[in-house]
Amino acid sequence: MSLKKTIDLLFKKLGVEVKLISTQNRKNNLKHKWLLDLGINHILDVGANEGQFAEKIRKYFPSTKIDSFEPLEVCFTKLKQNFEKDKNFKAHHFALGNENNTIMINMNESLPSSSILEMTEIHHKNYPSTYKSSSKEIEVKRLDDCNNIVDKNDKLLLKIDVQGYELNVLKGSINSLTRELCACRTLR
Repeated sequence: MSLKKTIDLLFKKLGVEVKLISTQNRKNNLKHKWLLDLGINHILDVGANEGQFAEKIRKYFPSTKIDSFEPLEVCFTKLKQNFEKDKNFKAHHFALGNENNTIMINMNESLPSSSILEMTEIHHKNYPSTYKSSSKEIEVKRLDDCNNIVDKNDKLLLKIDVQGYELNVLKGSINSLTRELCACRTLR
């Protein structure tokens, strides 16, 4: 193992991240300056998987409150592990939707492609790893019925990645989202 990797591993175990200030990092910060200037103080990560989006957005909002929602047990466990040292992060083990109930989700070999909705043939054709799926019962809650997640004064950034179930998430979040809302699907 190289010295750099050894040092990075040591710092990671201590919960410290060391980054060189490079031209690329400065360009990325300037590229996303509009996002930083919005004054966001709360991020909702719906369809969190293992926290890939939360990890990326955390670099821009190091102390902002993040609530991530992930119904699949295997992904939820990894999500919690990935953020166990982040005091401003909370993982919720349920899906968001337009009704409070349990529902079947189609779990695929490619877990990020798992969906409450049935996969279409064109999806299977383009993503062969979605052919093998199994059904699993998950809990679904309306964000509007979840106490103590969204405060009326929160300035939100909402990321939804739920393979076609987005409208259901929004229908169950109408009262919680009656404020200025900044929507972001991916950061590049």
